[in-house]
Amino acid sequence: MKNDVTLVILMPPGDDKKGSSGSDLYGLSLIDRNLHAAERSGMARVVIIGTPGTVLHVAEVGIPVEMVEAGTLCLNSIAGTVIVMAGHALADTKWLSGIIAASAVSGGCMVEPDVIAALACDADGDWRDRPVAPGGPDAFFTILDQSKCRSFPPDREGRFIMESSRDVVAAENWLLQRLIKSGDSFMARTINRPLSLAITRRLARTDVTPNQITIISVLIGLMGALFFLSMDPMIQTTGAFILLIHNVVDGCDGELARLKFQSSRMGLILDMWGDNLVHAVLFACMGIGWSFHSGMTWPLVVAGIAVVGTLWTAWLVFRRTMRSAEPGRVPQFLSVAENVDTKLSRILRNLGNRDFFFGIFALSLFGKGQWLLPLVAMGSVLYAIGLIVLNRREQ
Repeated sequence: MKNDVTLVILMPPGDDKKGSSGSDLYGLSLIDRNLHAAERSGMARVVIIGTPGTVLHVAEVGIPVEMVEAGTLCLNSIAGTVIVMAGHALADTKWLSGIIAASAVSGGCMVEPDVIAALACDADGDWRDRPVAPGGPDAFFTILDQSKCRSFPPDREGRFIMESSRDVVAAENWLLQRLIKSGDSFMARTINRPLSLAITRRLARTDVTPNQITIISVLIGLMGALFFLSMDPMIQTTGAFILLIHNVVDGCDGELARLKFQSSRMGLILDMWGDNLVHAVLFACMGIGWSFHSGMTWPLVVAGIAVVGTLWTAWLVFRRTMRSAEPGRVPQFLSVAENVDTKLSRILRNLGNRDFFFGIFALSLFGKGQWLLPLVAMGSVLYAIGLIVLNRREQ
């Protein structure tokens, strides 16, 4: 359910040298990125105020977008809370969501000079009855500065201010940095993420979709898994290297989806189950190869437990993720637990990372990649039990 919040974007005058609304940022203009961010943050509508004669071609989003000329609109005609933002600010979805939450608590007027203001519907101020921005964004924010609006400190990580069109490269770098997850493990942060971001940077200007990247990643992973039917160190090391490539490419689909606002429920389902398909096939190949070369059947049993445990935990995480999402919206559940501050949730989050591919690579150098199989079999079952316990605690 969307908040009763309207985003008003004040476009700079035509002769202003500040960042252009049409600046291309990885295939999307500045104004289009702000519209998508407004929709994802829960805004109900967007009003774009521009100078007379300005023609803007904006993206279609899931909320109403209205374009009006400066000086023809008063904020008292808009119901609910109003977020007024300068058109040269590049907004992050989480930043806008935080401002919406802060405005709901304050119940008044808050402003970051020259950038953004959160105006509650019942706040006092002569700005409510004045036409908006007949003299441009700077004039409007000057009025707010002179009123009783409370200033709040700038969140420089949550938005990027484009002072001119020369800031495009810096803005794109800022967008890439926003793709880094705070929960990334050490190996993901130092190896996987820099490589995946380098790939995503090049894919962003193409027509390649996140789902296509997911399918390519799964195919790479399945190819690497087949090498573990052998016990030969060279063959296993080759397969482990392919799996490391799969691990890097697997991060690109989510990065590309967030960068281009192409996240979808289908994409999340494809990504989650594609990854776990690779894991299941990998463990099955390890068990088959180990059993064939040793002449014993117990590796097949261990592999079966690992596969069942992997799919079991995948189902538990998938169910929890989908349960957290509002109907029709893309789930944003990024951890195994809603409360990540508990000891059990921290343990499960650390165990759920994909650093085990590096362990497989190290063991494969000696032709012993299959040695990880008993640990996976035992760990996946314990992990599933931990998820069940955590779920019951949260309920």
